[in-house]
Amino acid sequence: LGEAAASMLAVAVAYLMMSGWPSEASLGEGFFSGRLAALRALPRSPEFAPVLPILIVSPALHILIFNGLGLYGARSGETRPFAATGTLFKGSLLALGGLALLTLGYGPPLQKALQVPHLFLFFNTGLTFLGVLLVHSGLLIGVLALRALGVGRQRLAVVYGGDAPAEVLEAFHSPLIEYDFAGLILAPGAAPPDDDPAPACLGSLDDLPALINCHRLDALVLAVDPEALSAPQRLETARTCWQMGVDLKMIVPFQPYFRTDTEPEMVGDLALFRV
Repeated sequence: LGEAAASMLAVAVAYLMMSGWPSEASLGEGFFSGRLAALRALPRSPEFAPVLPILIVSPALHILIFNGLGLYGARSGETRPFAATGTLFKGSLLALGGLALLTLGYGPPLQKALQVPHLFLFFNTGLTFLGVLLVHSGLLIGVLALRALGVGRQRLAVVYGGDAPAEVLEAFHSPLIEYDFAGLILAPGAAPPDDDPAPACLGSLDDLPALINCHRLDALVLAVDPEALSAPQRLETARTCWQMGVDLKMIVPFQPYFRTDTEPEMVGDLALFRV
């Protein structure tokens, strides 16, 4: 919704840049108030009527293209506010081409209202790109700030078998991700890691229901060799998580053993698959 509003605002500002801002919006005390008044009055202006279809089509076209490029895919582990800049730039150029084709078919009314339609489209594309980038990145910065304060984070434990790569555990220690790392649950026969400082060991996988309740776990990640758990143990772990409302996730080696979503969830550089 924020990005749709930014795209609509871009159309209005681009039109006023082409046709000229009203005199009350000139530099001075009424600079901002005059511009806001001009934007509020614009949709009711007869001169703006031929541009109204673009005011509706442009946001819809941009959002459809951004969605097709994967901008709105689940990236709960994303911690780089401006990582989507390339996707937004590519989508803005594609939308520019789409709007150009639409304006060619729209004919004389738009030519008369804009006089230089291609220049209007360039203004609109640049403003939309900047507006959507600010909305998209600004919201992510706000989410990251809330996560750093501990708001909206899920309690997560890692099932550890003694051979998980160090980066698997490191990925969950960032204060910016959506997960609050509670500690390790040891697979049968596994010994706690000897790291300094060592992560907390919550208990054994055999006591999973009690550990979920005791530590208020929201998610569980399987980071063990798939062969370290027997088929009944894998089934019981999945059944327990399902019955207790816990998200069960796994790192790549477990993929052949469970049915999963095809789209991985990225936590830093770590790919997780939801069972």
